[in-house]
Amino acid sequence: MASTSPKPTRPDAMLPRVVEAPDPLVTLVEAKLYLRVDSTLEDDLINAFLASASAFFDGPRSIGRAIGAQTLEFDLPCFPCGGIDIPAPTFTSLVSIAYVDAEGAEQTIDAADVRFADGRRVDGQLLPASPWPLDAAPDTIRIRYVAGCPEGEPFLAIAKQGVRLLTKYWYDDREAFGQYPAAAHDLRKLIRVRRF
Repeated sequence: MASTSPKPTRPDAMLPRVVEAPDPLVTLVEAKLYLRVDSTLEDDLINAFLASASAFFDGPRSIGRAIGAQTLEFDLPCFPCGGIDIPAPTFTSLVSIAYVDAEGAEQTIDAADVRFADGRRVDGQLLPASPWPLDAAPDTIRIRYVAGCPEGEPFLAIAKQGVRLLTKYWYDDREAFGQYPAAAHDLRKLIRVRRF
C-alpha cells in the first residue's frame, strides 16, 4: 500500500506565489554601463539576461526571500491558534487576509486589526488584535502581502551585484547562457534563506 504525503498545514512549509512581480533589480541602463555597451542593438538580449539573472537572485521560490518589492500570496487550510508564520522574510506590509465563511460569503480581515511581529527565526508572524475567526471554511484562507528589501539593505546590494555579474558572464559568452559560475553561486549563498 502506497503512502501519501499529508497536505502541508503550516505556511512555512509552503512557498508564496508572486502576484505582482518586482521591478528589475538592475535596469537596462545600469547593465549597459556595467557591460560598456553603447548600442541599442542588443537591448532585447541584455534584458533577457537581466530577467534570468534576477530570477536566480530574487524571490521566494528561488532564494526564499523577496529582494525587490513584490506582492506575494499564500493559502492556509485553517486559521492557527496563534500567529500566522510569513513564509518569506523581508515583509513590508499586509495587503489583505481573506477567507470564505461557513455561509459561503467572502470575508476580509481589516489589516489594521493585525500586526507583524518580527521573530527570532527567519520569518515573522502576523498576530491578530482579537482571535482569528472560527467560521472560516477549510482551505479558503488567502494572505496577501508586500515584501522586499529597502534601499541600503545588504541583501539588495549583494543581489544587484550578482545580477550584474551573471549578466556579464552570459553576455561575454553567449554559449554559457543557463550556466552559473561559481562566483554567482557564492553570492547567492549569502542571501539565500536556510531552513532546517
